[in-house]
Amino acid sequence: MGKIKTSDLDRLKESGNLSESAKNALLKEGSISTKRSSNQRFFRTSDNQYVSPRLYFRGGSKIEPSQEMMDFQTEYQKLVEKHTITKPKGS
Repeated sequence: MGKIKTSDLDRLKESGNLSESAKNALLKEGSISTKRSSNQRFFRTSDNQYVSPRLYFRGGSKIEPSQEMMDFQTEYQKLVEKHTITKPKGS
């Protein structure tokens, strides 16, 4: 069975076709899709190209991150937001 979009869920709720308990059950099952990413951030190069910075922990795909790793990610995100731009639509 596929997932339902959040916008469709909201419309069903507003029209009275979905109860709060049914909504909670769908959330608990993981049957509601979620947006996976935020606005992508870019640097603009000297030749007017857009490049996007990335951070990952090599070899860490199946681990539980430590508090130090999460703190580092938070600081990294602050730097990315400070030094990058969002890409204009149509670019």
